[in-house]
Amino acid sequence: IDLMSRPGVTSVVVFRNHGSRAGASMLHPHSQIVAMGQAAPRLTATAAWASSAYGQDGRCPTCGEIELELRDGRRIVEATESFVLFVPFGAASPCELCIAPIRHSASFSRIDDAELPAFGRLLQRGLARLKAALNDPPYNYAIESGPEYETDAAYSHWRLRIVPDVVVSGGFELGAGLPINPSWPEDDARMLRDAAPP
Repeated sequence: IDLMSRPGVTSVVVFRNHGSRAGASMLHPHSQIVAMGQAAPRLTATAAWASSAYGQDGRCPTCGEIELELRDGRRIVEATESFVLFVPFGAASPCELCIAPIRHSASFSRIDDAELPAFGRLLQRGLARLKAALNDPPYNYAIESGPEYETDAAYSHWRLRIVPDVVVSGGFELGAGLPINPSWPEDDARMLRDAAPP
């Protein structure tokens, strides 16, 4: 919130790199935050898609995704009263995980004092499951959040994405800009559920 209020800042990105292959330059666990004077292209593209989807049916597409995942259950790794941890249907990498608030919330800045510890505990358990299932793989996570000026946007819904670095990208991925994921999200979710955190 403080960074977004500064002149010239249009995007704030919170992320973590774990393992040297994922870009970590220090051994101790840490996350990073970067404020930029330009819109983050991925977040801009996601917001444009969500706005278009909302314009078609008047509903937040992520709220719809969460309802579908909770009803189906096969890609859910864990759900709490406030958050859901799941493998997205279109995961870019094996065992990719998302944590999203169940209630509609456009910006991470709107997480409340009661939700923050629950979010932290679920993130810890998700990372512990990933470590157990894939032998502590390198990974990146990022909080994908609407910009501060859209904290109440009906179409925007924040999430944290955890993407393990377990596949090698090739020419197709580079040329097309599309990932190839050789695994099934339902199988990944089952493996992560079975890898119970300590």
